[in-house]
Amino acid sequence: MRLCISSAEAKLVRWKRPPLVRSLDYVCKALTSRGVASIYKMRTVAAVVLGSVAGGCCFSPLGGGCGSACLPMRRDTVSMKQEPSSRPSLEDVIWGAALDWFKNSEMAAKRHQEHVNGDGVTHMMKGTPFVNAPDSLKLRFVNDGAGRHVSEFMRREQQELGQWKVEKIIEAAGPEFDRRIAMQELKELARSAPVVVLSFVDCPWCLAAKTLLLDELEVPPEAVRVVELEELGRDGKSLRAAVALATGRTSMPNVFVGGRSVGGYTDGFTKGERLGEPSLCLPDAPGLQPLYESGKLKGMLAKAEQKQQMLETHLF
Repeated sequence: MRLCISSAEAKLVRWKRPPLVRSLDYVCKALTSRGVASIYKMRTVAAVVLGSVAGGCCFSPLGGGCGSACLPMRRDTVSMKQEPSSRPSLEDVIWGAALDWFKNSEMAAKRHQEHVNGDGVTHMMKGTPFVNAPDSLKLRFVNDGAGRHVSEFMRREQQELGQWKVEKIIEAAGPEFDRRIAMQELKELARSAPVVVLSFVDCPWCLAAKTLLLDELEVPPEAVRVVELEELGRDGKSLRAAVALATGRTSMPNVFVGGRSVGGYTDGFTKGERLGEPSLCLPDAPGLQPLYESGKLKGMLAKAEQKQQMLETHLF
């Protein structure tokens, strides 16, 4: 099985809308017509389905594929033809087509307009039954297969649609959004404690970040400032827009250590990534969990606390 295709083939796949993408479009429209799905719910479903498909399964619901007779492809046993790395892989084409569908879908446009008109921030888990799930279930979700697929979807969404998402979040903040003032307020907030966690109340990854810092690492509560964006109302939309401008990220959590963002919980900044406000970002930081697993996070936290103590001593 050839895993790489030419750029011409990639364009053809996108133009023809693959069966998988047409299937997702069909399912989303059907569910929406019954009033039981939002674009954010479907993003979660799509992430799990696409993660399985792109990861090696040839399942294609409603699209004329092999259906339930599919066999998972083991990459370690399949002989793969070596092709130039410049050609997109089949996996990349599938993800790209799905994200292109999402960006241009009527549901995304409708959900964005609701966000523009709303009085506060919204996110993919908002309005789902998962909101009321116990914390233990949310934490388990983050680390299981479904959670990893959603994380991969969000990572690719950030990679492919990052700038588009930033523009949408700024638009949602409203005409009263002042970039200069908002950026200055963000700088002050980021330096207000050794660790600042910008969070969504119902987000499993935000919960995982707070649990890692406060429970696993036992960072003193006074050293961790948690800001729940929903609780800020319209100001939360402005703060999210400022964070998007500074870091290029619109998802939460966004964790600042020593006044600089290290990214989210599972991922951060890629090498050479262009940052909106370099003074507020730690280049190449891979995210909170990878920093913890590498053993670097504890040292960073100690330096941040020491820096904060020196600042307070100087001021008072």
